[in-house]
Amino acid sequence: MGARLFVPAVFAELFASMPPKTAPAARCREWLEATVTALRAEIPGPHGVQAWRLIPLLVSVQRTSF
Repeated sequence: MGARLFVPAVFAELFASMPPKTAPAARCREWLEATVTALRAEIPGPHGVQAWRLIPLLVSVQRTSF
């Protein structure tokens, strides 16, 4: 069984656009960059702490994968 990630409902739309495993690496990299950018934009808002907690996870995936 793989690891699971809890995604707050407010960010579900961002993660719903995640490319499939078979997608080219360039598309996955672009998605990660766009998602991190979108989460950084949420930091000053009401869900900033939740975004702040998700960003390091995505950045570590980005660094280890690409």
